[in-house]
Amino acid sequence: MTEIIRKIQDSEPNPDDIWGDDRLYRNEIAEHLTHILASANSPFVMNINSPWGTGKTFFLKRWQLSIRDKHPSLFFNAWETDYSDDPFIAFISEVKSQLQSLGTRKQTIKKKIDKLVDTGHHIFLKGGPLLIKTFVRYALKEKGVDELSDLLHGDTVKDMSKLVEKLSKEAVDEHLKKKKSINSFKAQLENTVTEITSGASTLKLPLFVFIDELDRCRPTYAIELLEHIKHLFCVPGLVFIIATDTCELGHSIRSIYGTEFNTDGYLRRFIDQTYRLPLPVYEEFAYVLWQKLDLESIIQSHRKIIVYRSAPQLSSLFATCAKSFQLTLREQEQCMSKFRAIVIISKSNEIHLFPLFMFFLIMAQIKMPDAYNDFHIGTINLQQFYRIIREEIMRLRRQDVQILKLVECFFLNISDDESIKQALAPYARNTEMSYEDGVIYKLLFSINDHLADCRAHLNLVEFVSRLDPEK
Repeated sequence: MTEIIRKIQDSEPNPDDIWGDDRLYRNEIAEHLTHILASANSPFVMNINSPWGTGKTFFLKRWQLSIRDKHPSLFFNAWETDYSDDPFIAFISEVKSQLQSLGTRKQTIKKKIDKLVDTGHHIFLKGGPLLIKTFVRYALKEKGVDELSDLLHGDTVKDMSKLVEKLSKEAVDEHLKKKKSINSFKAQLENTVTEITSGASTLKLPLFVFIDELDRCRPTYAIELLEHIKHLFCVPGLVFIIATDTCELGHSIRSIYGTEFNTDGYLRRFIDQTYRLPLPVYEEFAYVLWQKLDLESIIQSHRKIIVYRSAPQLSSLFATCAKSFQLTLREQEQCMSKFRAIVIISKSNEIHLFPLFMFFLIMAQIKMPDAYNDFHIGTINLQQFYRIIREEIMRLRRQDVQILKLVECFFLNISDDESIKQALAPYARNTEMSYEDGVIYKLLFSINDHLADCRAHLNLVEFVSRLDPEK
């Protein structure tokens, strides 16, 4: 049985044809950015900025694979380790796992990496957290006395000053130790990176580190990972490529530091250069979604699809409608997923389906929820709903008059039997029609034949309107 709901997921790259499924022309972008970063004065951090759903993961995975014979690289999906309390441990573990397979002198590299990881762990050994925590709680007169009882002896008040002095000294000593460990860690990291490209290895520096999905992480996790990258991993021979929806990442940062916090200035501390990934055009993106949702085979198995264009061009029709509504990429994905569900449901219920009408209904529901709700509860009728849609589309894109003529065949004529008959009457008396009039007449004739199914479109859209994704 074909699943009605399908999550849109990026396909894994084919090692033998890395960019074979690239419909958005990302190959050339990867080549240009590789040349730029290979010649950059490392360490260097580049941010690939693009909204959700624009193919950042698709791009990064293929980019990494495309440089496998030229530069060492590793890939870290930050969101997959978001459950961890410590992003450093998660990141250094992935570094260890992936770097061990690089270079020609694998045993030497393994030893260096083991030493590197051991040094890294020493940096984050938390000396005295209980002392600090309980002292603060005691000072605030919270329930910390029981914890302090294990640490303090004699008169508590008299020993408090000694405790503060001890804590201060330990804090200074701990800071000096940590600073020494950080310097040692960075030196070992640089040495390890150099070792990977030495000897008989054909790989050349820099080592590319791809970090994906940072903007999806918990705010504290994302911030800590950025801090670690900047202060621990930025050494000569390393370049970082961080893919984010920078706007969303900014929201995460402001949730920690406040709504007035200057996120642009903050991120410039970590990022040397930002590349804005070009947004795909409507036709390209519709085609990609169409393929990912396997709509071609689903449409072909539905024997009651009625179109004024051939089935292979339906993705192009979807793109035209999406352009009319000026849908965002996220909205296009939602519309396509809902359309897929409707196709499968209508097939099982043997409902004749008009994709053009369905596209407009779904898109209007997503883009104009207030007007759609007014129609659904009966405040306005279908004709009034259409006039609101038409007014908005004409405001956005005046060149879509022809497609509106086709759509209004549905909106203005399916409410009652007399409307469709009156719409057909002028064409029935016209023996010499233009091509455009012929298309409209044919569409009206099909609507008249399947009037009940056209009305069923409204119920189907109402059903899928309740299948909204989590924000």
